[in-house]
Amino acid sequence: MSDWNGWFADADDLWKNASPKEFGVRRFGLLFDLDGTLVDSDALHRSAFAEVLSGADVVVDEAYYRSRIAGRSNDLVIAEAFPSASQEYCSILSSKKEAIYRENMKDIKVIPGAREIIEWAKSKNICRAIVTTSPRASVEAVLVGTDLLSSFDLLVVGDEVQRGKPDPLPYLAALMKLGIDSDEAVAFEDSLPGLASATGAGIPTVGMLASLSERTALLAGAIITAKDFRDAGLRLWLEERHAASASM
Repeated sequence: MSDWNGWFADADDLWKNASPKEFGVRRFGLLFDLDGTLVDSDALHRSAFAEVLSGADVVVDEAYYRSRIAGRSNDLVIAEAFPSASQEYCSILSSKKEAIYRENMKDIKVIPGAREIIEWAKSKNICRAIVTTSPRASVEAVLVGTDLLSSFDLLVVGDEVQRGKPDPLPYLAALMKLGIDSDEAVAFEDSLPGLASATGAGIPTVGMLASLSERTALLAGAIITAKDFRDAGLRLWLEERHAASASM
């Protein structure tokens, strides 16, 4: 019962904060994970985590980042590294990690082809959303720094939903706010928790291969894969998905 109560609490907030354009006007949506999918920020996140987890019995190398950090919330990552720490202490470290990250984000680059996909979506009046475990302050800072903030209709961020990835709640929240069904959307994810979240919400999902192998992404539920957004097969598949949705 507590899970359902949490869902309805989130739903009430979403309905209260929604604007009219978010319901039923545009019948297709692209839902993007942020870090590693839309922007090349993983190295900065890994460095920031290495600093705040320096007192834990872990080594934040590439393997640890991929298996224990990518796609998961700060609080969960830190709580696992410091199992006896209080929630307050974990929250302090989480805030510190994000501060370190924001101090160094000037060098973040957009994943190749992403701007073109976004502009194509705009031209087709396709709604666009970010669905991420990162907190709003960092998300907005990245999007402002890359001149992408105005490109999105909705931000679903980690500090504003009760359960983060791999739970499907973030993607379910995005669908509800945009007023579309799962088969009227496409998600883009580069991590196993992200793929679990998006596919758990019933959304056809593109596995981005920045850090995953094609086999791993497909086994995790991706319907297709792409190295980046320049993939010709990806654009063709998106056009077909959009056309099919428009004909319903």
